[in-house]
Amino acid sequence: MIDEALQRDMRALVRRLGLHYGSIDMRLTPEGKYVFFEINPSGQFLFIEIDTGHPLSNAMAAMLLSARSKPSQMGSTTWVDGWETRAGRTRQ
Repeated sequence: MIDEALQRDMRALVRRLGLHYGSIDMRLTPEGKYVFFEINPSGQFLFIEIDTGHPLSNAMAAMLLSARSKPSQMGSTTWVDGWETRAGRTRQ
C-alpha cells in the first residue's frame, strides 16, 4: 500500500501538470523506496479495474462527460461541446 504522503504527492503532480487523470509508473526498490519513471496522461487502467474491482471505467466516463461542455486545448485538437476540430475538419 502506498502511504498517504506519496499519494498526496502524486495527486499534486497530476494537478500541477493540469491533468484530470494520470497513470504513474513507479518501481519499489528492495530498500523500500519508490522510484518515479513517468506519468502518462492517457495511460492504461483497465487491468487495475479488473484486479481491484474499482469501477474506473465508469469514473473515467463520468469525468469525460462532465468536461464535455468545457472547451479545452489538447495538442492540435480543440474540443468544444463534444465537437472535435482538427486541421480544418469538424466531427462529433
